[in-house]
Amino acid sequence: MTDMDQMWRQRRSDYWNEAIRYLRLIGNSGFMFSIYVAFILGAYYYSIFLDWLSPSFPSALVFALIMTLLLVRSPIRTFLKEADLVFLLPLEKRMEGYFRKSTLYSFLLQSFTIVFVLFILSPFYFDRIDERAGMFVLTIIVILAVKYWNVMASWSEMYLRAGQTRWLSVLLRAVVTFVFTFLLFRHAGIYFLAVLGLVMVFLSWVYFRPMAQKRTLKWERLLEVEESRLTAFYRMANLFTEVPKLKNRVKPRLWLSSALAFPFRRRSVFTAFYYKTFVRANDFFGTYMRLLVVGILVLLFLPQGWGQLLVFLLVLYISGMQLYTIWGHRTGGNWEALYPIPDGVREQSFLNVVLVLMLVKTVFFGAALFVSGLDVWQSVLGIALGVMLSFLFTSVYLHRKITTV
Repeated sequence: MTDMDQMWRQRRSDYWNEAIRYLRLIGNSGFMFSIYVAFILGAYYYSIFLDWLSPSFPSALVFALIMTLLLVRSPIRTFLKEADLVFLLPLEKRMEGYFRKSTLYSFLLQSFTIVFVLFILSPFYFDRIDERAGMFVLTIIVILAVKYWNVMASWSEMYLRAGQTRWLSVLLRAVVTFVFTFLLFRHAGIYFLAVLGLVMVFLSWVYFRPMAQKRTLKWERLLEVEESRLTAFYRMANLFTEVPKLKNRVKPRLWLSSALAFPFRRRSVFTAFYYKTFVRANDFFGTYMRLLVVGILVLLFLPQGWGQLLVFLLVLYISGMQLYTIWGHRTGGNWEALYPIPDGVREQSFLNVVLVLMLVKTVFFGAALFVSGLDVWQSVLGIALGVMLSFLFTSVYLHRKITTV
């Protein structure tokens, strides 16, 4: 085993050792319970959704769009670090095996995601595309072959400078992939698929392979992709636990910051701090709004009944777990100890901020229940349960969490 092979294996092992620790924390946070509830609700409403769906629904087109998004987006995990731009750049010619392992690893990991998505969509597939299990397995194999082509093409694009040329290359892959998958799900003749397969092979040899032969590898791009993947994982983990390695990102959002201005009082210092942290730092606000929009859309389109109330409480609970991570946000050091403020004010300010944000989401979800046509008494019950959950979550669960940290 060469030094490069050993380094790749060591870095992959280091990453997964860290990732598994965070995944365990996520599992212990109560998130898995939310997943179980969502799975049960999804299984119940899946058949209802398929029965409700119109026979004229463009199923093949939807499948092709979903698969195109998953197939074309093919980031390469290289486990590179910032210092590698200095120390490993001169050894680029010796790193062919290192990068070959990176592309294979990326293909396998992304293939697992595709198979998982197809498994989730399998009832839809059997109901609208093809009832034969053998054809479904063959479809998976063909799609994975197209995925491998996209991964290798994505690696060749690492030799292109950022700009119009790279985007044109991605657009070319997207068009070819979409046409192929659309014909696949429409059960087009084998000759059409064979022609498109030959087009992919032709593009690989005439267009993508020469990129690597005529240009130099863009290490800055490799590092950018690696950091973006790490940041995405850290941001997901940060919804459930504090992640020290997550780089603080601040967005001014002056219009919201000015709307949350507080008069200068000793007891309002931390209230102002946590509101502004929510609005400006690490996209807490963006995640909150995305959960709000998703929750409203799900409540509007779910069949009327008790399932809506369960989704209401589930999304509200997940939102509370996301807001808890604001507690661990730091701008540097234990600066809060310098303020001449009584003990407990910081904790109570944080709990009040989370409570208000959860109550705001409760109001919007309650409005969605009314608009969806749910019975008035059930809608009122949903709002009451949301208010109760908000108070219990902050005064019991969060209070215990932050006082034992």
